[in-house]
Amino acid sequence: MSETTLFLLIILFIVFIIYAVHAYDRKLVKRINDHEEKLEKKGILKRHYYKKDNENR
Repeated sequence: MSETTLFLLIILFIVFIIYAVHAYDRKLVKRINDHEEKLEKKGILKRHYYKKDNENR
C-alpha cells in the first residue's frame, strides 16, 4: 500500500466518521424535540425560558 493510498483512506475514514456523528446528532435532536412536544401536550413540561416559536433552540 503506497503512502498516498494510506493518506486517502485515512481522510475518507475521518470524513465518514464526521458524517456519521452529524447524522446521529440530527437524529437525537429530532427525538428530543418530539419528546418535548409530547410532554408539553401532556402538560408535564413547562418551560418559561423559551418562546413557542423555537427562536431560542
